[in-house]
Amino acid sequence: MEKEVLMQVNMADIFHEKIRKLLLFFLILMTIALAASLNRYRLFGWHPILLVHIIGFGLVLGIFILRERIPARIISAVLLSILFLAGLAGLLSFGLTGGGILLVVMGCLLTSIAFGRKTAFITSTVSTLVIIII
Repeated sequence: MEKEVLMQVNMADIFHEKIRKLLLFFLILMTIALAASLNRYRLFGWHPILLVHIIGFGLVLGIFILRERIPARIISAVLLSILFLAGLAGLLSFGLTGGGILLVVMGCLLTSIAFGRKTAFITSTVSTLVIIII
């Protein structure tokens, strides 16, 4: 029994550490995406993806600052939500030729890692339906 509890604690610590590293990766990625979007704004004008990048960057920066106080499951849920919203905004802005599909597929993959097969199946089904509708 003691080994089982110890193993669960260690798995939770490992998961939290992986989410922290993923959070840093998202912060770097969102900084690059925001800079690219602000640069494209001058050329192409306003697109919904720009608003998603601005809000997403603010959320990721806020979570990064408060990462010690926020549980790993909430951090991963917020990161995945940002990823799916950016994918949806990319699909709405640029259609199937943009990078929205890649973001949605990456979100499904990360969902399976963070939340398991059932949740990944649900998000994959919903994502597929959204792509078909668009």
